[in-house]
Order: sequence, then C-alpha cells, then structure tokens
Amino acid sequence: MTKESTMTIRIEPELRDSFTAVAELVRRPAAQIMRDLMREFVSKNCPALSPEEITNRKNAAQFARASMALEGFTWDADLTADFERYVNGHVSLETLIENTN
Repeated sequence: MTKESTMTIRIEPELRDSFTAVAELVRRPAAQIMRDLMREFVSKNCPALSPEEITNRKNAAQFARASMALEGFTWDADLTADFERYVNGHVSLETLIENTN
C-alpha cells in the first residue's frame, strides 16, 4: 500500500514517550505498530461479509493476480496485504484500485 497520507493526533507527551520507548524495545517502527492497531480496529468494527461475498472477492483477487502475472508483474508484500484487506472487507474495490495505481 502506498503510504501517502499523514494523520496528526493529539496525545499526552508521556504516552507518546512510553509508546516510542516500547516500540524501540520490540524493534518495530512506531508507524508500523500504529498501522497494525488501526487495521485491528477496522477489522473488529467492520461489518462482516457473507461467505459468498468473501469467496467472490477471493476469486477476483486470484484472477487479478493471475492476469498481472501474465503481464510479468510481480506482487510484493504490500500489494498482497492490500488484496487481503479487500477480500476481508476492510477496503472497498474502489479503494483497492486507487491504492494500486
């Protein structure tokens, strides 16, 4: 996924310092932890898709992957994660297409 957006939030300096210290302790970038927390939040609060819709989305993703492979395009981890979010209903098709351009 292209990281083109910036979000500014207001938090207490102590919380920011503690968060940054723990992120360094676990050797992960604070921004990546925040993205993971945001994805988890969306996942827990996103309306559930029907099994049929998930199957349809999986099939569409597999078709897209095969079509792109025929053109010589190689999928990276970010693109795979984008399609996974689409299949699970975390992003719309429009958002997926926008993020892959």
